[in-house]
Amino acid sequence: MSTKECQHLYSLLQAFDLTGQRTFQHEWSGHEAFAAPAQDPSEFEHRRKVLEDALARLWRQDQSLRRQIEDEPTQAERALITAESQNVWAERNSLREELNCLPDISDCQYHDFGEWTRRVEIEKLLREGFKSGDLTLRLVAGAHGDYREWLRDKHFRISFAFSIVVPPRSARRRQRRFPAYIAKHELNDWLARFAADAVVPGERTPEDKCRAWLAAIAHEPTNGRLKADFLLEARSLFPDLSKRAFDRAWGSTAPEAWQKPGPKT
Repeated sequence: MSTKECQHLYSLLQAFDLTGQRTFQHEWSGHEAFAAPAQDPSEFEHRRKVLEDALARLWRQDQSLRRQIEDEPTQAERALITAESQNVWAERNSLREELNCLPDISDCQYHDFGEWTRRVEIEKLLREGFKSGDLTLRLVAGAHGDYREWLRDKHFRISFAFSIVVPPRSARRRQRRFPAYIAKHELNDWLARFAADAVVPGERTPEDKCRAWLAAIAHEPTNGRLKADFLLEARSLFPDLSKRAFDRAWGSTAPEAWQKPGPKT
């Protein structure tokens, strides 16, 4: 591929980074392409809070049993109180062990999880662009990759971090991997769709607020609600939230069980 041809193309990594900057604004660090899978640390924080609340409840229960012993109960009553106290202590010990095994959460873990979720979201956006035909996957010598057809092949791979694709065997020539690009005019036109979501750096976007809200309610009962019900509720809370922004927040934050078709459990 000549230098002149390259002037009109973005590598996949450049396209990934530009899409991330447009989508996440000030949150985008530039390291997302190489982010490793990371578990949401808020899950550990939530579990820690549940365990601490349960231990506090058991402590109060134990104190109540101690006061009952001080009231000089009958022998039969004392036996019942003693048995209940032993059960309380057994449960306290079990919960204490689980609590002590939870990892200590630091800001670094939230940072790593944030980069990972942004990577997943931007890769998803670009893949949707290829699948819809809004973006064209371009290989060397001006060849185009049929993403929708290749997506069905078990050998097809795409790496945004390294700007390469591994086409199906039927589409390979003498090499297994190919550099991949997107035409600059095509990506720029596609990115223009996100202009409505742009905000002043430093502000929390409606999408940010929606993501935080979804994370906060992730452990609550859903009562069989559908995704559309959550969208209506989110828009009532955040009037400026677009459906596209909600879909991005939903894809990166909603629990896996919620993302399956049908009522949420």
